[in-house]
Amino acid sequence: MPRLRRILIVNEDDSLLSKWITELKEKFHITSVHSIPDAEELIAETPAFAAIVIEPFEDGNTFHAIAFIQKLRRTYHKPIIAIAAKHEQQQQMLLAGCSAYTTRYNVPKKLFEVFNGNSSPNQYRVLIVSNDESLLNQWKTELGESFYVMHAPSILHAEKIMAEKPRFDTIAVAPFEDGKTLQAISFIERIRRGFHKPIIAIALKHLHQQQMVLAGCTVYTTRQNVPNKICEVLNIIDITSGPKKRTRVKRSWKKAHREEFIQTVLEQP
Repeated sequence: MPRLRRILIVNEDDSLLSKWITELKEKFHITSVHSIPDAEELIAETPAFAAIVIEPFEDGNTFHAIAFIQKLRRTYHKPIIAIAAKHEQQQQMLLAGCSAYTTRYNVPKKLFEVFNGNSSPNQYRVLIVSNDESLLNQWKTELGESFYVMHAPSILHAEKIMAEKPRFDTIAVAPFEDGKTLQAISFIERIRRGFHKPIIAIALKHLHQQQMVLAGCTVYTTRQNVPNKICEVLNIIDITSGPKKRTRVKRSWKKAHREEFIQTVLEQP
């Protein structure tokens, strides 16, 4: 019998817990508790869980899960998934140390996603780091079923995803401009040390394009052209121009002449 990953779910709703356990039992061993004190006691006594899923436990303007997650993160380095529907809840839980968030109705899917369980081996895996959720849905639609898209709404969230060493075929990242600073620059420089596949800068301004390419991006594109650029760097023909076909792009000169490559990219119209 195969060994199942142990998952801890901290949630008060017995009906939802029963539903999740039924949907997950073939792939995961689920342990559930109803409160944060129960979770703390269980974690102290039990071998490490492969992931922890937790509600905010909101009381007025207070999220009781925050202190628990911050304390847990000092020693626990595996995925922590926040069950949060409100934007404020999602952001606070991510800042506290959660790896990802999901809604109450999407918990099983998110667990399969975290452990690469709901993407086909034939799908291209893409991470998009952007806070433009309206365009994200459009990009997913245009990319279609051949792509499995994971989304990070912030640089902090993206760093937590990459810390878990997932497999991606490419990463597309927005600049996240903060005054004169691009938050994405240090993120790109860090992941480039170990990630050797294409990184796409989603940037309109020439200065941002230049800075992001020099930081380690392979190429840049505008927000409206993200799906086509993803297909281009993965050697797939333009998805909006007819049937999908594969084509090869000659890149040997890029490896031999890095400076010429950067200059060529920056001079693209």
